Amino acid sequence: PSHDTIVNPAQCYFINTVGTGNMVNLAKSLDIPIIYLSAGSIFDGTKGKPYVVDDIPNPLNHYNRSKYYGELLAGSYHRHYIVRAGWMFGGGFGCDKKFVAKILKKIAEKESPKLIILGKQAIDDDSNQTGQMLAAMMNYGQATFASKLEIKGEEAEVTREVDGGLVTISVKLPAVVTTDLRLNEPRYVKLPDIMKARSKPLEKIALDTMGVDVTPRLQYIKY
Repeated sequence: PSHDTIVNPAQCYFINTVGTGNMVNLAKSLDIPIIYLSAGSIFDGTKGKPYVVDDIPNPLNHYNRSKYYGELLAGSYHRHYIVRAGWMFGGGFGCDKKFVAKILKKIAEKESPKLIILGKQAIDDDSNQTGQMLAAMMNYGQATFASKLEIKGEEAEVTREVDGGLVTISVKLPAVVTTDLRLNEPRYVKLPDIMKARSKPLEKIALDTMGVDVTPRLQYIKY
């Protein structure tokens, strides 16, 4: 998303909350798990030490609130995983996108999905890495910047947005697909539905039980 999207409350809600609600409904209809990438910034940063799973979120602005509402919607579906990645959640300076890809790999190994759909890039540093890293780790096919997706038997036909226009490719399943802005047209989720989602049980998996190496591999030289 652009900077204008991040600072615009309506667009934040449209993408992070409404879009997530649509993906949850799709996952329910197909009976497939959903993985929601949230952010450590749903906390207010006043704790003085790294946050843990059981800490109560307190988002300070509309963007972080929209991410938290997305968590609630994802948590309303029994086949969900929520991954919070961010400095405030306790990752610390030096955590990179491979850290997130490793977590997703552990979940994918458990669920054995035929199709994994991720966003195309991070909104904080514009990295465009996690989907590609996950595909390489899982030895899955991959299609990035998808604006259209059709499943045809054991293959996914993906229309990609590239500099010169559009290109359509086929990848064998299982595969990882990263999405572009025009892949779906979100429908607005009603506030009562968001509130109902808060009452649903939420499975919590501590990072140290997943066997993921979180040793920092990225050193920040200058800000």
